Amino acid sequence: MSAVANVKKTTWLLFALSIVVMSVITLVILNQSLQQNTHNATQFTRNLILESVNKQPDWQALQRQFPIQSIIVDDIEQEQRLVDYQASDNNSGLSTLLAAIVEPQASEITVHGYQIQLKLDNSQALNQTGITMLLCLLVMIALAATLTKLLPRVANKQLAIDKANLQAALEQISEQQTDVQLADSTSDTLLELNAQLKTINEQVISPLLAKDDEIAALKRHAFHDALSGFGNKNLFKEEMMGLLQQSSVTNYGLLVIVRASALGAINDEAGYAAGDSYIKDLVKVVNTVTAHYQRFSCYRLNTSDLAITFNFEAKAEHTKIAELFTGQLNDLTRKSERDELANVGITDFQSGDEVSELLARCDNALSLAATRSGNSWHFSDSPLNQAEQGKQQWRALIMEVIENSRVSLYGQPQMALNDAASVYTELQARFTDAEGQPISTASLIAQAQSNDLMIQLDKTIIENAINLARDTAPYTDNYAINLSNSSIMDAHFCIWLERHLLRDPAITRRLVFEVSEHGLTSDIAAGRRIIDIIHRVGARFTIEHFGTSILSLKYFRELNPDWVKLDASHTNELQADRKLQYFIRTLVDITHQMGVRVIAEAVETVEQKQLLDNLNIDVIQGYFVGKPEPIEVPSETSVSFE
Repeated sequence: MSAVANVKKTTWLLFALSIVVMSVITLVILNQSLQQNTHNATQFTRNLILESVNKQPDWQALQRQFPIQSIIVDDIEQEQRLVDYQASDNNSGLSTLLAAIVEPQASEITVHGYQIQLKLDNSQALNQTGITMLLCLLVMIALAATLTKLLPRVANKQLAIDKANLQAALEQISEQQTDVQLADSTSDTLLELNAQLKTINEQVISPLLAKDDEIAALKRHAFHDALSGFGNKNLFKEEMMGLLQQSSVTNYGLLVIVRASALGAINDEAGYAAGDSYIKDLVKVVNTVTAHYQRFSCYRLNTSDLAITFNFEAKAEHTKIAELFTGQLNDLTRKSERDELANVGITDFQSGDEVSELLARCDNALSLAATRSGNSWHFSDSPLNQAEQGKQQWRALIMEVIENSRVSLYGQPQMALNDAASVYTELQARFTDAEGQPISTASLIAQAQSNDLMIQLDKTIIENAINLARDTAPYTDNYAINLSNSSIMDAHFCIWLERHLLRDPAITRRLVFEVSEHGLTSDIAAGRRIIDIIHRVGARFTIEHFGTSILSLKYFRELNPDWVKLDASHTNELQADRKLQYFIRTLVDITHQMGVRVIAEAVETVEQKQLLDNLNIDVIQGYFVGKPEPIEVPSETSVSFE
């Protein structure tokens, strides 16, 4: 066999090898991309459910975020299928073959009583990849055919040079370099192949690298919190599990959680923008403290909790760290003119610990710190004893609030956007201890639920609101009272409520009760019972947090509310989401056809007000209208724990 024939054979083998390598690389990257998308969708679904503890998850948010091929949602406890969606298969030809090779199976998770089977629609990525691979194959074949046709015309010496240059170019292609060109020493005839190499760069390598960048961006998005600049809870769990499960090194250190205990109050009093600014101030506190250390990591676990891990710091170091944090927090408190901004919970960790156990320890420490005034801290290394002690202290504090009715009512006004709409002022409950010091509303409500005291607390607030209505009897305004999910599910509470409302029909006719959509739809029988009582005694009711569930309209007609209040998240997202605008407009049209008025809350700007007016919203509420103030001569009122 001649040298030229050998070169031809070698060239074809190299081209075939390059095609195989490029195909494998493409399939691997495609598989990684599809798996990452599936992981992100699964994580998004899990977070969606975890963040919807007291309300039905917003499955439509999942469909807006990801292309769905199929989704099945079963309520395990009620043995009911909530969602069964199957899109048509858009794969065809080569994309069908690619789907069989690289497409991941449907993801199945079980969270908080929901069993979800989820599969993304990957047809677009599969079709694009199939076209790219086919184009790559055609270009490579054309390149090989052109090269073998030209080889006989080249001298043996030039042939060796060309072979080496071509092999170098193929290796660069395999390494996904974007500037692949034949060397200048290549013969003029083969240099014409640079045009084909440029096509490969543009049509194959660059898209593959862009896909790599896209995967990296998705990972950053999945593990990053934009407001704080820290990692999010997903990154915290992943890195902590790696730290605690590493077998080659014994890791130890301290876990610190800074809880923004004033966030709810700041959001209520000054708006969400002020709340974001407050979180940024706490981030500066964290950065100032961590500047004293070398090995640490920072995360934002949720809206109010910032977590910091100090690696290889001994347990005894916790006092110094706590004093650094409280010193910075006290400085910030003096500037803000508040009594308290945050509490600090600390625990130690070592290899072999469970992440959930560490979080429970810190939560116990935070509960104990919250029972003390000022920016307090607590160290916990005994979760069972600490938890019981913290629970007992909270129970005693809540019972003292209930027995002495240490409740104040603040009101936030509303604005009617049309002449036919009535408005009322939303009451927000505030609590104080025996010394008159304010207690975090969010913490007290959470602990009341944990200690089974929510119904008693509801009764105390209702009695205060009824007394307020009675004391202002000359006025004709209405008052609305928020009912917790625990209360509406309790038959004894319903009997108590009906008896109290029947005592004074004139006062009862001036009352409106707000019930969350999740509370009504989670037990529809209990929801109908409380609504029947409210209407039977002559009062009215509002469904709040409306529009967050795919079940929003399922029971809407039979529940027959007087008002619905859209969830605050809709107001925040409305300007940037045209699909949400269409959804809200449709929702408003349906409610108006049934004679029900629509309220939008958390309105903070004139742009939001104008947009809501264009969507035919009847009433708005938020800092654009007015902030919560102590109630003296109230208008139409509701009680909120936000």
